[in-house]
Amino acid sequence: MSEVPFEPVNRPYAPMFDMMPSGGGSVSASSSVSSSDLYTGGTLDSSIDNPTRRLWQSSDSTGLGGAFQRVSDIEKFLAAVYNYYRGGGFYGILGYTIGNLLAVLFTITFAFTLTFLVDWSSLLSCTSPETCANAHLFKSNPLAGLSFVRFVFLISFLVTLAFWGLAAAGAFMTIREARDAAFYYQDYLGVVVGDSVVA
Repeated sequence: MSEVPFEPVNRPYAPMFDMMPSGGGSVSASSSVSSSDLYTGGTLDSSIDNPTRRLWQSSDSTGLGGAFQRVSDIEKFLAAVYNYYRGGGFYGILGYTIGNLLAVLFTITFAFTLTFLVDWSSLLSCTSPETCANAHLFKSNPLAGLSFVRFVFLISFLVTLAFWGLAAAGAFMTIREARDAAFYYQDYLGVVVGDSVVA
């Protein structure tokens, strides 16, 4: 089995932090990049002064030569980079996230259908061909004559559906960060995770 020779990526060295000793002899991180000394090309978003922007962005069209600026939340940045690797790349995270959303939505829809839409009294009265001829699978007005227990169930379904909406919004943010992480891996590090090249 032939080995592929390692070719280091040629990019300019631009340290994001300098380790400077403090007065007590401990080591603290101080940034070597001022807010006005922005790199040319793409940026590793966002700057300290603009925390509402995305965590990072792809480098410019020149690819691996592009430089990045420091991130405002290094813990969030490292967690996103690790989650991208752990998730198997962009398409792995995309499939896992959408799959979870669809599974939860199916569970909510299926439970709501069995609780409110299916006419159980009509189905349970189907004991002979004569009675089954007039049986109905679904109720014509499922919300008519709600009892207290069914009203509590309805409220719980609405709360669960609202929770699913929040989960969908969080999934959108996760997918967007995964896409940005893909650009960071590909453009800045020159690494492809899980053969998922994102264009």
